[in-house]
Amino acid sequence: MMFPAAIGILFSYSAENKRAGNMALFFAITGAMTCLGPILGSWLIQYSWRDIFFINLPLALAAIAMIVSMIPKDSPTTEHGSQHIDWAGGLAVGLAMIALIVPIQQGSTVGWSDWRIIASFGASLMLFLVFGFWDSHVGNPIIKLRIFHNGPFDIFQLAMLVAAVIFNPSCTSSASMASLHSTDQH
Repeated sequence: MMFPAAIGILFSYSAENKRAGNMALFFAITGAMTCLGPILGSWLIQYSWRDIFFINLPLALAAIAMIVSMIPKDSPTTEHGSQHIDWAGGLAVGLAMIALIVPIQQGSTVGWSDWRIIASFGASLMLFLVFGFWDSHVGNPIIKLRIFHNGPFDIFQLAMLVAAVIFNPSCTSSASMASLHSTDQH
């Protein structure tokens, strides 16, 4: 959900003659950081695993400062005359993601047939359905679900999913190898 939003923001706020360059820079940085993040994390964890969490604080503050200073202010109203955040939709999709990610991470440890894993997957599915129903009926949804009726957009999202499934494990594998290599030297 965040990746298409970031692309949409970049596309919307880039001047037409600079859009291609901005998109290329965005994808270059995103791809590099996807691989470098686990490698740098494996290096940082040698000192303290807690530091991995604190590294995000200055990055988040820098990102917030850049957003505040660089992104033009939106108009005070949306197409429906309201600027309200869809908190219920955000809560539903956030809980759905948690209910999906936790069993994916824990399934191999406790067993994929464990009732907690199955229940969590079921809860995730139900919460995604609630989110879909809710966001299709509110005036200012988090995601306008009608965008998924656009063939090229759907193909792009599928391509991004396939790329992430292939690219992320290979980066994680590289990070694991770098971590093993650095521990062998100590």
